[in-house]
Parts: sequence; C-alpha cells; structure tokens
Amino acid sequence: MSIDTDKEAWLNMLADKQLGGVQLWANGLTEITKSYAINGIPRFMLFDTDGNVISLDAPRPSSGKIRGLI
Repeated sequence: MSIDTDKEAWLNMLADKQLGGVQLWANGLTEITKSYAINGIPRFMLFDTDGNVISLDAPRPSSGKIRGLI
C-alpha cells in the first residue's frame, strides 16, 4: 500500500518497476495509516487471502525470512 499523494507518479513507478501482486494506494495519511499505526515507510504487513492479519511487522518481500510466514 502506498501513502503517496501523487497517484500518477505512483502508477508510473508501478509500471516502471513492473511490480506484481496487489498494489493499493491510500492517498496520504488516511484512516488506514491510523488504524494500523503506520508511522513510517516502508512498513510491511502480511495478510492471508481471507484478510486475516499474519504479521503487522513483516520482513521485506525480498527477504528470505518472509517465506516462513507464507
């Protein structure tokens, strides 16, 4: 999830980096940042397919440590 305020720049970055998976845009500091106490970026969280929280402080997706959570 991005908290960028420039949606066009964010979309361009997604295309440039060819990022897959689910990418969400929150348009700045919004209710979701308050609800999950996101006070800095990057912040990695992991949810299962039903939306249940697996980790609110997950390792980077590129880290080998994430595999154990998945």
